Amino acid sequence: MKDLKITIWLFKLVKPFQNLMTLAIFFGILSNLAIISIPVLGSYCIYYFYKYHFFKTHYILIILVSLGLIRGFSRYTEQYLNHKIAFHLLAHLRDLVFSKVRKIGPTLFTKQNSGDLLAIISTDIEALEVFFAHTISPFFIALFVSLILLISFFKFSPVLALILFIGQILLGFVIPIISYFNYQKTGYNYKKAISYLNQIIIENMTSLTTIMQFDLIEDRLKKLNTANEYINDANFSKIEQQNKLNSYSEIVIIATTILILLTGYFFNIDKFTILFFTVLSLSSFGPFLALNQLGSSLITTIASGKRLKKLLNTKENIKYINDCSDCISLNNLELNNISFSYDDNKKDILHHLNLNISKNSFIGIKGKSGSGKSTLVHLLLRYFDPNIGEVKINNLNLKKYSKKQLTSLEGLMLQSTFLFNDTIFNNITLKNDSFTKEQVISSAKKANLHNFIMTLKDGYNAKTTELSEGEKQRLGLARLFLYSKELLLLDEPTSHLDYLNELKIVKTIRDEQKNKTIILISHRNTTIDAANTIYTLKNGTLHKKPEN
Repeated sequence: MKDLKITIWLFKLVKPFQNLMTLAIFFGILSNLAIISIPVLGSYCIYYFYKYHFFKTHYILIILVSLGLIRGFSRYTEQYLNHKIAFHLLAHLRDLVFSKVRKIGPTLFTKQNSGDLLAIISTDIEALEVFFAHTISPFFIALFVSLILLISFFKFSPVLALILFIGQILLGFVIPIISYFNYQKTGYNYKKAISYLNQIIIENMTSLTTIMQFDLIEDRLKKLNTANEYINDANFSKIEQQNKLNSYSEIVIIATTILILLTGYFFNIDKFTILFFTVLSLSSFGPFLALNQLGSSLITTIASGKRLKKLLNTKENIKYINDCSDCISLNNLELNNISFSYDDNKKDILHHLNLNISKNSFIGIKGKSGSGKSTLVHLLLRYFDPNIGEVKINNLNLKKYSKKQLTSLEGLMLQSTFLFNDTIFNNITLKNDSFTKEQVISSAKKANLHNFIMTLKDGYNAKTTELSEGEKQRLGLARLFLYSKELLLLDEPTSHLDYLNELKIVKTIRDEQKNKTIILISHRNTTIDAANTIYTLKNGTLHKKPEN
């Protein structure tokens, strides 16, 4: 039932292209009728020559060439339209996914890792091309071709027409459905075997030193061989099922043809009609063979559709007001009785937490890994709303501010800095043309990065691939200093820096405090000691360090 719902959902996506799809189906029907007509016409010529000992060759040649041209043009047009629809829909789905990700924001990555999102955007959306280009149109083409043949030739011999119709239904619809359900288990086992093999390979590669040091080679080889056996067994099952599918298809085609011959003989039907339906039987299974292979391929398509629909139906936890007001200025920041958990059924990460921060304060927060330091930053950025309590700026709940107002006020520096595949200059400015080169250089100097940049051949035009982790982190700081937000949220800003660079960066951060409000999170005492007031986050609450 769930698979049927996904199929209906995917089918509804085609609605904006229903006219093009109808045209594609029309040309598909025309193409198949043309190719079926060629051998049928040939059999008629043979019969006519057998009975009258002559026929007009040039007329027949003109008809055959015309049918060939119709077939070629119609086939090309059908394929062109199907793929045009498919590629437009894939682009539309990518737009929907990107739009959804933007609306949900960073909160999405707490529920779904970036690898899964990448798989949806690339692999899963691409997999739907099978449905849009090779399923919808071929299904209706096969259905209408079968009905046209049944209606057109029923008057010649109802019995033979029904036999042919049943053979087509078996080949084009019954066998693919059976194959689909049978392949679910086989396909699952194959994917499971692939995942297990990948896991063993990654483990072997990442722990090669340990394997060599503790002489685990034999044990790891056994596991690798076991994984290979699993995947071989799963692959053989796939091949065996495909062979069975091909065998069933051939049996249906041969059985239908033989049954037409025997029935014609049994009912004493005239030789021409028997010949006609025999040739028609052998030549009319083309559109149904196109559906015959869909049973296995639709497994991946339906699974991809499920994951895509789940993402698109993900609720947006955070909704901002539409406000075009000017940027706000920070007077005070307050966390009032905050309790928060990512899952309602789990223990609170933050529990009845309170904090008041005045303008131009420099607050340091430390705590063990998993204590909720980064979660606190997420609440300040309004990636999430607290389950209990309020986060306020200027005595006003964050919910009362627009997204633009908050982003204009808050600057964020994370432990890992994401860099675009571009120049150092563009990564600092984020291609904002309002910044001058002098401002960029000044920000780089504050981040203790300028001297290093000048040692590079291309200077600020060098690609970011030449940077180490520490240099990337300093570039992130340069970016933060350049944009000069009033409220700076620094989450482990010196984690990749050596001691000397750390001291220089900490000094710069202290200098920035003159006209900034800073919340600094760090596990390094040499960094956190730069703050004027230090808190320890423990058991979901903040404990103030006594003044020296």
